[in-house]
Amino acid sequence: MKPGARLFAIVGNLPVMTARLITCAGDGVYNTVDLFETNIAPLANAPAGERFNF
Repeated sequence: MKPGARLFAIVGNLPVMTARLITCAGDGVYNTVDLFETNIAPLANAPAGERFNF
């Protein structure tokens, strides 16, 4: 990302998900702010990551 660029993402798994804003402050320097908790359906046809199992 170029300095000053912003990225908004929803991260986490149901039922605990967070809206996150990531801002590029410089070359390889990023500021991350968690904005609010949410609960939304995953994107259709998006690959699911591996789940942790005991």
